Amino acid sequence: MGEAVSEDFVALAARLDELMDRVRHADPAVRSLVDEVVQASEEFTRAGLVSLVQRLRADPAGEDLLVEALEQPEVMALLVRHRIVRGGRPLEVLRVVESLRPYLVASGADVEVVELDDDRAVLRLSGADAATAAELAAGVEQTLLTRVPGLAAVTWMDAPVPPQAFVPVQDLLRRP
Repeated sequence: MGEAVSEDFVALAARLDELMDRVRHADPAVRSLVDEVVQASEEFTRAGLVSLVQRLRADPAGEDLLVEALEQPEVMALLVRHRIVRGGRPLEVLRVVESLRPYLVASGADVEVVELDDDRAVLRLSGADAATAAELAAGVEQTLLTRVPGLAAVTWMDAPVPPQAFVPVQDLLRRP
């Protein structure tokens, strides 16, 4: 079972995105130098990760540790980024959720990935008021099912309940 993405990882990813966006708007010579530094750093990191994964796979206990580590979204994202393992559907779910996060935060809400497997995602919505929770959850669910081919189901822990638009007549007739 997959683990939720840590807030630290989300903050680091947002910082990296922000820095790369700033570089895109920099002087061409600066962009070129930064691109070269990033490429060298990526190659250096990939070489170390390849060596680590090879050593883990060479030992039965290491193989078990590697499988367990891949359940951590941060580890999976790192190894996929460096083309050491293939991403698959769970990583795509994480990518889509992260792309939706700014919109959710702007609405005063957030979403947590509680569990992932190959064809199902379990999520938890927090921070949304009752009036918008169901609408936000429906939007997240629709977006995931549309953007992640083969995702069969999105379920919610503590599922948001849509607010009632009216009061049933029988409730008005009851006396305390």
